[in-house]
Amino acid sequence: MGIAGYVSAPGLKKGVAYKYCVAAYKIKNGKKQIVKKSVSVHSVAGNLMKKKAGKFTNVKSVSVKKNAVTLKVGMTYRIQPSVKGVYSGCAILQKDHAAMFRYLYIKTGKNISVSSSGTVKALKAGKCNVYVLGTNGVRTKVAVTVVK
Repeated sequence: MGIAGYVSAPGLKKGVAYKYCVAAYKIKNGKKQIVKKSVSVHSVAGNLMKKKAGKFTNVKSVSVKKNAVTLKVGMTYRIQPSVKGVYSGCAILQKDHAAMFRYLYIKTGKNISVSSSGTVKALKAGKCNVYVLGTNGVRTKVAVTVVK
């Protein structure tokens, strides 16, 4: 069993941005009931060749200034991400289509909180990973350690 590197569907227009989401469901009383949804990704169709890229391009890589941060309880830290596109001469997606960066973390430990602008606040001692996602799901990890 392999992992697909791209999605192909008939009827997609080259250079147009599309939103993708995977939903797991179960059938209850003959109807589909959505159990869980994946993080949505936004991608430009036909972005594999420079000639057909159009005005916009997909994210090639996301990087951060610090891959690991140690904070004391009550402190904050702002993640400073940067992005590189597949093609340097094109803008990365439309600004009104999706946020340039999204921040995900597992809330089981509840030792940090992360704002939509990437500000991490240390709530209690523990370890957690924050994933910085580009518009198309390309990500990098920031390891956060909170000490007393």
